[in-house]
Amino acid sequence: PFKLGLLLDVSLSKSVGVAFAMALRDVNRRDGTVVAAALGGGLAQDLTLLVHDTSGLDLPSIIESVDMWASSGVVGILGPAWSSLAGSVSLLAGSRDIPVLSHWATATALSDKAIYSFFGRVIPTGAVLSTGLVSLIAELGWQAYVLLHRNDAWGRDLADCVERSAGARGITSVTLAFDTDDRESMRTAVVAAKASGLRVVVFAGGNMADMTHFLDLGEEHGVLGHVGYTFIDMNMGYAAGPEGVISQIPANRRERVRAAIEGAIFVGQTTLWGARNDTFGAQYAGLTLADVNGAGGVGEVLNMTEDELREPMFEEGRFAYDAVFAYSLAWSRLLARDSGQCPKGTELLSELRGLQFEGASGLVNFEESGDRGAAGVTVVFNNIRREQRRAGLLQARELGIFRAGEGTQLWRDTMMPVWPGGGSVGWAAVPHDGFCSEGSYFDEETLTCFPVCSPTVIMVHFTAPDNTMMVAAALAALHEVHAQLVPPLVSETLFPIGNISIILVESNCRAADALAVVAQSMALRDVTAFLGPHCTDEVLAAAAIANDMVPFITGSASGSNLRSPEAPLPSVLRTVPSDRSHAAAIVLLSAKMGWGTLAVLHADSARGSTFVTGLREEAFRLGASVAFAPHTFLGSAIQGNDLSGSIGAALAAIRSAGNRVVLFMGTAQQLVAALEVGSELGMVGSGYVWLLERDIIRGGPEAMAVASPSVRGGLAGA
Repeated sequence: PFKLGLLLDVSLSKSVGVAFAMALRDVNRRDGTVVAAALGGGLAQDLTLLVHDTSGLDLPSIIESVDMWASSGVVGILGPAWSSLAGSVSLLAGSRDIPVLSHWATATALSDKAIYSFFGRVIPTGAVLSTGLVSLIAELGWQAYVLLHRNDAWGRDLADCVERSAGARGITSVTLAFDTDDRESMRTAVVAAKASGLRVVVFAGGNMADMTHFLDLGEEHGVLGHVGYTFIDMNMGYAAGPEGVISQIPANRRERVRAAIEGAIFVGQTTLWGARNDTFGAQYAGLTLADVNGAGGVGEVLNMTEDELREPMFEEGRFAYDAVFAYSLAWSRLLARDSGQCPKGTELLSELRGLQFEGASGLVNFEESGDRGAAGVTVVFNNIRREQRRAGLLQARELGIFRAGEGTQLWRDTMMPVWPGGGSVGWAAVPHDGFCSEGSYFDEETLTCFPVCSPTVIMVHFTAPDNTMMVAAALAALHEVHAQLVPPLVSETLFPIGNISIILVESNCRAADALAVVAQSMALRDVTAFLGPHCTDEVLAAAAIANDMVPFITGSASGSNLRSPEAPLPSVLRTVPSDRSHAAAIVLLSAKMGWGTLAVLHADSARGSTFVTGLREEAFRLGASVAFAPHTFLGSAIQGNDLSGSIGAALAAIRSAGNRVVLFMGTAQQLVAALEVGSELGMVGSGYVWLLERDIIRGGPEAMAVASPSVRGGLAGA
């Protein structure tokens, strides 16, 4: 008797079961319409298929069936579909001298004949598919990808195969495993894929449930259907087609998922690329329910409906058909040579390995290992896009192909690819892979690599850096510019620690010191920005030598002379208001109080003279009858008798002019000297009013009075 055992996963695809039923019918009819190789009368008896449904992947029950088949005269086993089952089944069947011929298991590990000596397959291994995928990645200029794969023998083998091929080309791999039919495991893998930063997302699922989980969670977490990402499916999508995938999605979510996978690439392998005639397809389309459901044990397991029979056929159905014929041809040829005894399993195995015929899947030939030969295997890249003529349904358009020994061919002249997110079309718009070379990072907004920055900021300050506003402004600016610091930016902190260097250098309002600091800093290091200097004259001197190459952010240089039509200094920013901003308030206060003339006591600097000019212009603009009389002292004489003598001369001139309201502009140290000298001259206290800048009263008037008790009387009433 010619008996074969069939391990059929009905949950994976009923159309494959239909192909087995069709093959059983054609073998027993000796029908050579599809497989022209003559069976003749060599079969002696009709083929019988004993069927076990492996949908539950219940290994103990499968072992029980194989044991039962061995004792009932089964000479070969068809299937199983899953690589994770195929190895175990092959070892078990081999111990009973029964060969196993799979129509779907592609894991390359099964090619190891030192272990799986009784295993063979009609479907090509995953090696060509993996090599083709990596060839496509390289052809499109991508340097990295992230692969989500089923955590079983097939998935791990495929991931390893892809990774080896990628490594040989210098392409970076990130592989993430998920447990089948486990939504939370899939979520973990999808979140990790997002966190990897890579934008080429490859999916290798084992069934439609895995695919639907991935489509749902991928869209939710932003790796599907978004501009800048590419989705490549390696298994179910090519076999089922885009609308076949969509049919598995709940009706209320189908349009959303269509939008998510538009622009994806479905990768699959075929042995019939370019074939003109499809006799098998025509025969398959003509099958009736009676042909299928009446096919012995296969029909009983399938129990097809008319709608199921008319669903698109998986290409694996062709391999299923040819697997049945491969066994049948080997059986008939053995009988033709010796009709006196029934062939044994070991003889059948040996005959299979030398077999070659034209079948439903093209030229079928087996290598010595039992694998199908790679000749005639083509990896196809299908781009998924909308078909407006079919009410916006998705269709697969061939993007190109890969063949071993020939490499990848993309139809650049005739095919205009669509990319995910609905925003980009064409070969020039290939999305970035999100991978950047060492020393750079990928910017999510511009979808571009930028150099990693570690800014150096020089703080040029007066004794102590007490103005934090300019520091905050510098950090905020660094945070906002497109060349940001090393991502990811740590939440609740402006930057990760260690990425920014702030160096403190004193200049103490000495323009010469500030100039030297800036010149030396720019000569020794790549300076991102200067914070400070403190005084306006320092900023003017320092900015001039920097020549607009580095920004200055000052929190205290308020001089109106910092800006002029002749020297706008665009590289200088300040967080403190300009002196000019409070000139109008001084004019209006003076007019309100009835002060006709204010004596402006200031250092002999451009800041002081510019401020006096601003006061006069504001008085004219406001129509106020207030005059401003400037009196200068030597700003460079900042200590000792020189400072007191210079300020004393200016105050004596104010007293001689009869001015009683003194507007002081200068540093805290100069103010102390002015109040001490003014007290000696009788110009503080009753009969005089002093107007002081709040910013120079450091720590408040009481703190300043404690520091210099002699100025207490001068501050009272100021």
